[in-house]
Amino acid sequence: MAEMVGSLVVGEVVSRTSSFLISKHKERSASASSASESLERLEMAHIKMEAALEVSARWQVVAKEQEPRPAEY
Repeated sequence: MAEMVGSLVVGEVVSRTSSFLISKHKERSASASSASESLERLEMAHIKMEAALEVSARWQVVAKEQEPRPAEY
């Protein structure tokens, strides 16, 4: 009887441990892919910000060129 209970306990421990390890592996895989996706999104945001800054710098140059100059007397 004690051997049977011991066998059941060991089986349950092995089952739970393997389930735990598999779920942790899946979480790490999922977080690695989400980290990769986050990095890609950050890179795209960076590219868009650089483009917006470049365009706004051009607008400032054009705006300064079009400003009316004070009349000289």
